[in-house]
Amino acid sequence: MYDLSYNLNEPDDVHTMMQKAVGMRPITVVEMDGGMVAKVSRVDFRDGTTMVAKHDPGADAHLEIEAEMLRNLRTPDVMRVPDVYFESRHLLVQEFIAGAHLEPAAREDACRQLAALHEVTLPKAGLGSTTLDGWIEIPSRWTDSWIEFFHDHRLRFAADAALAACNLSVQHWDRAQLLALRLDDLLVEAESLLASAW
Repeated sequence: MYDLSYNLNEPDDVHTMMQKAVGMRPITVVEMDGGMVAKVSRVDFRDGTTMVAKHDPGADAHLEIEAEMLRNLRTPDVMRVPDVYFESRHLLVQEFIAGAHLEPAAREDACRQLAALHEVTLPKAGLGSTTLDGWIEIPSRWTDSWIEFFHDHRLRFAADAALAACNLSVQHWDRAQLLALRLDDLLVEAESLLASAW
């Protein structure tokens, strides 16, 4: 639908970025609430199309990973996930899905969809690619066992990263290693897509 080959990394305003990314110049760009990692804007075009643009000009930006995560979560019969129209490290353009932000009905609907998404299973643990938690890149290689996946790519990875960033004491790191040795006794195998996504 759109030219995904354009490598958009230069610091343009959102109007110019959208023109380059999707071939249309917006008539309005309105910043939306809730963007914690990137600036999020509602973008309206003259033909009535509305999209969402996430823009992060930072050196550590990896919005292309978020785009891949959105594609991995696409389960049309379970949960509506926005289509990705354009992706680069610094810009993610996706479908606008209208809704009530954090209203009680929206929270209840999100809970129902999230519960249903837990029923979507995978033959292996992982997603076969890197995922994100905020700005942190998390390995999510395919693994035969979810417990092994959690051991290697979640618990040990998080403990090592926290220790390296001086956010975890050596004593707590040691405790995490001891916990990692007991995972077979504490956890049951999971096949859920969400268990692998985060």
